[in-house]
This record gives sequence, structure tokens and C-alpha cells, in this order.
Amino acid sequence: MAVNKCVKYSLFFFNLLFWLSGCIILGVGIYLKVSNAKIPVIQNILPSFELMIAIGSIIMVLGFLGCCGAYKESRCMLILFFIFLLLIFILLLVAGILGAVGGSKVKDFVKTELDKLTPLSQQPKNVIEDMEKMQQEVTAKNG
Repeated sequence: MAVNKCVKYSLFFFNLLFWLSGCIILGVGIYLKVSNAKIPVIQNILPSFELMIAIGSIIMVLGFLGCCGAYKESRCMLILFFIFLLLIFILLLVAGILGAVGGSKVKDFVKTELDKLTPLSQQPKNVIEDMEKMQQEVTAKNG
């Protein structure tokens, strides 16, 4: 397979960066999961340590396939790399379409669930605290 060296090494370099970033994300996710980090700042920023581990693993595998496939010019690895990228693209496209189409359903669901909590004074103390915290966060974000 005669491949232009510039394209080959560019693909190798960028996939090496993706592989390294996947290793870092995976390592940080595992460290935070194992250490049971209870740092409020980190918990507000990151949705889930398990999600970090999953994303890091996927990025690491994709980076490895692209990096080794480009360096060795392995047709099998490059085809797997392409298939995984195509699969991720299709999943993102489907998620975007479902988000655009089902946006009003989510809004209606949240409204009915919040209506169940009224009057708020009759709810347990932890529910009242959570609602007040959510209201403070919304007002802080909106200015």
C-alpha cells in the first residue's frame, strides 16, 4: 500500500495525541473512582466517574487503532478505525435528531414531575433543600 508519508505521519501523530488523551482521561477517571473523591467542585463539573472511564476507554481504543493502523499501514486496523468512527458519527446524528424532535416531550415530563411537588411546603426537608439549590443555580446562570 503506497501511502503519502505526510498523510501517514499526520494520521499517526494525531491519533497518538488522541490515544494519550484517552489514557489521561481513563487514568483520571479510575483515580477519582478509586479514591472516592468527595471534592464538590469536581462533582459539579464531571457528570460521572464511570462516564469518564467509558469515554477514556473508547478514545484510547480508537487512538490505538488509528495510530497503529497508520504506522504499520494495516488495512484491517484502519478499516476498524473507520467503522468505529462511522458508528460514533451515526450515534451522534441519531442523538441530535432525537433531541431536536423530543425536546418538547422532555419539557412536558419535567413540568409534570415538578407539578407533583407543589405545594413545596408539604414536601420532605431534603426535597425542599434540593429545590432551593436548583433555583439558586438557575438564577445564578441566568444572571
